[in-house]
Amino acid sequence: MRGANAYMFDSCALRRWRFRERDLPPGSTVPFRPPTLWRGAKLKWVAAVAIVGCLSALVLYVRLKRRRGRQLALGGMLIRAQERERSRIASEIHDDFSQRLALMALELENAEEAIGVSPDDAVRQVRNILSSASAIGADLHTLSRRLHSSTLERLGLVIGVTALCTEFSVQQGIEIDLHTDDVPRSVHPDVALCLFRIVQEGLRNLKKHSGATKAQVRLGRTGDKLFVSVSDEGIGFDVHDLGKKEGLGIRSMEERASLLDGRFEVHSKPGKGTRIEASVPIVERKKALHERRPVANQSTGHNSY
Repeated sequence: MRGANAYMFDSCALRRWRFRERDLPPGSTVPFRPPTLWRGAKLKWVAAVAIVGCLSALVLYVRLKRRRGRQLALGGMLIRAQERERSRIASEIHDDFSQRLALMALELENAEEAIGVSPDDAVRQVRNILSSASAIGADLHTLSRRLHSSTLERLGLVIGVTALCTEFSVQQGIEIDLHTDDVPRSVHPDVALCLFRIVQEGLRNLKKHSGATKAQVRLGRTGDKLFVSVSDEGIGFDVHDLGKKEGLGIRSMEERASLLDGRFEVHSKPGKGTRIEASVPIVERKKALHERRPVANQSTGHNSY
């Protein structure tokens, strides 16, 4: 067909006579082309992509809402746990230390009265008072360590965990097998505190629930992560019942690891013991120009208490 200004060729005729469009004169138009897969289903494809996009956005929104709700719930539970802990500490200070100090004051008065009458008896009472004062000092030190470990800040993660295991073993009569492997001398304070608290809470749960007399603590490095585990051969429990329990120990450990983009897991079966595991990425601190020599070798170690 010859138009006024251009050549026009029927697409069906071209195919029938086996002509190729690239051989046509320049500027030619070819009407009646059959629709391509894209052109024929263009609206369907656009609609499908739009639906998939909307569904993906909805799923992401729901996940974010769930995560936010979970964080708020955990945050509220942790705040309530902190308030209960503060109340318990205040009660412990008032009921225990205050009464013990009042008793010491009475004993001092008795010792003062006995000095002129019976010096030997006064000396004996003073020695008892000194013993009571030492016991109060040790208990205050223990309470302070539970609230905040200065050893962790001054000497590092390995020595802090070692001191924690030693103190726990002496006080609770539970043998702790501690093994450390390739732990950096310099660990970010947030990472060190997270792992220290997980060990502390794990040992506390072990004493409270497991009934075990021995436990193992492992602290080490795998690639760019630090890991810790606390295990025992106690009575164990069903991990599927964790959601029904009121205790916040497991949840607080999980939350601590999650805040540092880490992983936390609990492995336990009734009668088969319990093992908690956590790993968090290492956050390297900028090294000082002149690093202080470590107090002890923190790379490897194996100790029993």
